[in-house]
Order: sequence, then structure tokens, then C-alpha cells
Amino acid sequence: MSTSTSSKATEARPVGNRRGGMGRARLVAVIGGILLAVVILAAYLLTGGFGLHSGAGPDVLVQKGTYFSLPADQFNAVAFIASGNSVIHGLIWDTWGVNLYLMTPGEVVYLSEKGAVEGYTWSSGHIANLTETNLSISLGPGQWNLVFLNPDQPSLNTIHNNQTIIGFYTDVTLNPA
Repeated sequence: MSTSTSSKATEARPVGNRRGGMGRARLVAVIGGILLAVVILAAYLLTGGFGLHSGAGPDVLVQKGTYFSLPADQFNAVAFIASGNSVIHGLIWDTWGVNLYLMTPGEVVYLSEKGAVEGYTWSSGHIANLTETNLSISLGPGQWNLVFLNPDQPSLNTIHNNQTIIGFYTDVTLNPA
């Protein structure tokens, strides 16, 4: 029997764990890539999509698809705070007529207690029956109420009982000016 030595025994081979060298570099690259992806995603979310959305987003005061049903001589006030000069936008419609007002909290309290409009910052005037109205209301910073008032007086009218319905075709939003 002859003994021979293999030429493989004299070749240089890595010894020990195969994760050393190239494996460690690959692991660092993968972790670095994951961290980079997380940073890019966070930047995208925090900036509103890399400049696709400038400034603060609009605040939704009334959501699209909402309906207010207002009996005669009743109102609904949507309270909000504007941190700076702003504009209210939205598209609404009504069934039997409505008056819109931009009021301070004190003016809403007076309306609630006395049943009359004493003061307001802005008014739509009377919006006729079955009318679409595109809102664009400028205002300054402060506490505000967007008031929807049914100006009809109570009656025994059996056709619509002097109740109006206000619908919102779009979100009513408070946007930075």
C-alpha cells in the first residue's frame, strides 16, 4: 500500500468561521442599507413627500359627506383655532336655505343665549334653497366658529317643516393663507 500526500494539503485555505472577512462586510452593508432606507422613509413622511406638499396641511373642519339637519331658527357651530392667517375652503349645498357666519366664541354665546345674531366677522348672507356654495373665507389667527344658521321661523308647514339640510360635497378645510 502506498501512501501519498494530497496536493490539497499544501494549499492555503481559510481556517475557521466562513463569516469572517467578506461575510462581515456584507452584514455591515445590509445593516447600512436598512438604516439608510429608514432615514429616507422618515424624511419622506416628515416633509410631506419631499416638497410635494409645502407648509402645514389643511385642518379638516367638516368632512366630505357630512350632513347637518337644522330645524327652523337653529344653528350648528364648528369651533376651531387658526394659528395664523388662514382661508376656509369647501363646497356645500343646502335644501331650504341657510346663513353662514364666521363668529368669535362670544358671538356664538350671544346667539345661543339670545337667539339673535349680534355680531360676526363674515357672513354669506342668505344662501337660497338648493344652492351649491363654494366657500373661500379669509380670517386671522384666533378662536373661531363657522356657524350654519337656519333663519326660518318655526311653523306648522307640513311640506318641509322649515328644516334645512346642509351637505358637504368636499371637506371644509382651514388652510394657511
